[in-house]
Amino acid sequence: MWWNGSSWVDVNGSDILQISVPITQGGDAEDVSLALDNSSRPNLAWSDYPENMTYTVKDIFYYKWNGSDWVDFTGSGRAAGRVTDNTLNCTKPSLKLDSSGIPHISYLYGDSKIRYLRQNALSWVDASGIGTSHIDAIVNASVTAVLKPELHLDNLDFPSMSFPCTIGALSYPCFVKWNGTQWVDVDGTGQGQINLPSSSNVAAVSMAYDTYGNPNIAWVASDGLHFLKWNTSAWVDSDGIGTESAVILSYSNNGNKASLDLNANNSPAVAWDNGNMDYFLENICGSPTNTYTISPTFTISPTSTLIPTASPTGSISPTGTITASPTPAPVQVKLTKKASGGDGTAEVIYTIHAINDPDRNVYNITVWDTLPDQLEYEDSISGPIPSVSGQYLFWDWGGGVVTPGQDLVVAFKARIRNQTP
Repeated sequence: MWWNGSSWVDVNGSDILQISVPITQGGDAEDVSLALDNSSRPNLAWSDYPENMTYTVKDIFYYKWNGSDWVDFTGSGRAAGRVTDNTLNCTKPSLKLDSSGIPHISYLYGDSKIRYLRQNALSWVDASGIGTSHIDAIVNASVTAVLKPELHLDNLDFPSMSFPCTIGALSYPCFVKWNGTQWVDVDGTGQGQINLPSSSNVAAVSMAYDTYGNPNIAWVASDGLHFLKWNTSAWVDSDGIGTESAVILSYSNNGNKASLDLNANNSPAVAWDNGNMDYFLENICGSPTNTYTISPTFTISPTSTLIPTASPTGSISPTGTITASPTPAPVQVKLTKKASGGDGTAEVIYTIHAINDPDRNVYNITVWDTLPDQLEYEDSISGPIPSVSGQYLFWDWGGGVVTPGQDLVVAFKARIRNQTP
């Protein structure tokens, strides 16, 4: 249901006659996750038993509203609504749409794995965009159990997840992200720091990115409500110094759910329950804003030479040495990718936008992409001609400055291999 300005209505916008989604699976749908596309149309992911199968394990399903009907990712019919096909339970999906409207889904696989899939216009694939070899997000062997993941997409539409996980005898708040080639922890190398510092068992975790692209995480545990944020080198509490104030509120009841969001000033707000089904909202004090300054050091060594003449002259030759030690300011270059075509034709047209940071010049931007195995590069439509090596494409604008907000665009054609007429 959605609010049309005066009442709650179904997808048609006038009443609630179509409030239910026409699923044809096992009839035991649960764990629904909602995301709205750029046209405010709903997309849904949920878990259910497959159609006409015994009640053994569940799979993940996905539908979207196309303006007149609920359909699968192809945009026509619902035959391809099943996302997974596995032997272990697939439950607790978390659905997000990227800047191009492409669906991304994370979910529990059994009780010790978290998996992730996205659409590539042809099928469901892992974060690399090719196949499913990177489908498992957790590669740390110390993790023995996990609870529901919460999926997020960063400014480049790379996925990341926060979730409770068990390591040894304790459950921790945990975080992993995709760095373009593999799933890593917050420092971008391996998964040795997959868990945040905590000394009490964790029940639920929620995450939000600040405007600098750093994760902020809140969680409920056996000793109360907690909050920490990443400052590019360490997890710190809301005042930005150490973790001594990580516990926001102490209580003895272990809560079941936490939900975190940040305002425009990166100040966090948390809603949670404390085990008694009572919900609270805490607006935490504003976090300090990161500033980036250049502090030059001046060294001036003047020398004077006096010559005794009738009109003495003074010669002062100062030499100045300026040493600047700047801290690089973060920049946000937003990438979007859109595919069109493919309906009744063997040709797919891709358009990629690289939109520069709105406030800063950036130099020497290059873009690369990897085509799915089912496609082969055919021809350039606009932008620089790419260097092509198998499935790998690379664009170079020849260096130079890219001004704030400038949009670099490439478009190209790809062809489906061995398409059956």
